[in-house]
Amino acid sequence: TAATPGSVQAGWAFSRANANCGRGNDCAPGTGSYNSAHLINRELGLYYYLRSQMRVGVNWYFWTASNTPLLVQQAIGCKTRPTDSGKECSWHTINLVLNANF
Repeated sequence: TAATPGSVQAGWAFSRANANCGRGNDCAPGTGSYNSAHLINRELGLYYYLRSQMRVGVNWYFWTASNTPLLVQQAIGCKTRPTDSGKECSWHTINLVLNANF
């Protein structure tokens, strides 16, 4: 458990978000004319509890987005780089984690 030092925790998470800027608005100012976007995140993590509510570990995030402007896709390191904005884009990150809850 999170309250027991020496515990190991493995987890999987999924989250989805949609942004709607309203009609005629732009979710990415100056980089396209979109009024909505969507983002999906999958996370896989492995953690070790040093003490109650304090953990170290590693997690892997895999992201997928749509309506992502081309310059944003290039800046975040998308695995797929279409020649025009608005296409689906995906990328991943691996993170070392130190969490402490108060």
